[in-house]
Amino acid sequence: MTTVLMSSVLFGCKSNEASNETSKNEPKAAINESGFPIVDEKITLTMVGPHVGKGEWKDREYFKEMEKLTNINFKFETPPRDDFLTKKQLLLASGDLPDIFYASDINHQEQIKYGGNGILIPLEDLIDKYAPNIKKMLEESPEVKKAITAPDGHIYALPSVDDQPSYWHMWYNGEWLKNLGVTELPKTTDEFYNLLKRFKTEDPNKNGKADELPLSNHNGVGEFDSYLLAAFGLTGSGISLKDGEVVYSPVREEYKAYLEYMNKLWEEDLFDHESFSQTNPQKRRKDTKI
Repeated sequence: MTTVLMSSVLFGCKSNEASNETSKNEPKAAINESGFPIVDEKITLTMVGPHVGKGEWKDREYFKEMEKLTNINFKFETPPRDDFLTKKQLLLASGDLPDIFYASDINHQEQIKYGGNGILIPLEDLIDKYAPNIKKMLEESPEVKKAITAPDGHIYALPSVDDQPSYWHMWYNGEWLKNLGVTELPKTTDEFYNLLKRFKTEDPNKNGKADELPLSNHNGVGEFDSYLLAAFGLTGSGISLKDGEVVYSPVREEYKAYLEYMNKLWEEDLFDHESFSQTNPQKRRKDTKI
């Protein structure tokens, strides 16, 4: 139940055999169905999430305050963000699971796979019984409920819902734009492609060398889904809404067109080929070439 009550970006998991064995040696916690504390006797749960270099999770005031309110203590495991995807996949594949994945970007494909085989637990009954605020939000925003419901009808993960304009931005090198006399940014995929070609061929860093990297990333295609996919008519790379209907983007022709476009950038060396292997700090060290 705590996986629902604590945050809108938590994912409940079935414990592994070792965790189950440990829990057998501990008294069962009685759950208070409303109000605080959630449990009268303090319990400890394991939580996994990415470390972003801004202090230890155990020292965060949010978790300290929630422990006081709920009587739930967390044992944190926080691999570095650059290594987190690999760590998460290893945990899910091995069955050596925490009680909670927090802010872990468990995507739709993973929800379908690991929810379908029982690794992730369905949350909708827990939401209905223990999470009145989340329940109200889903009732008032049925499009959100559609978007987070897996094809088997279950909800395996809760999103962070934000109806404000996206904070994701694609950054351009202002010096390059100035050197090329660019006064207006691209509005179409063709215009974006043409600008990348100019970055590649017109020496915008003015060093007399063809060493520019027009487009680079540290997570493969990664967040380019957020930047470019809408130009092809889709709102997400997994389960998303299109014309009021829930669709699975990877099987759509629009998604195929997006991948063909990205492949074109790759084949013409407009997309840094180290994007799938480098870390964010490694990418940042290339700043003079990006």
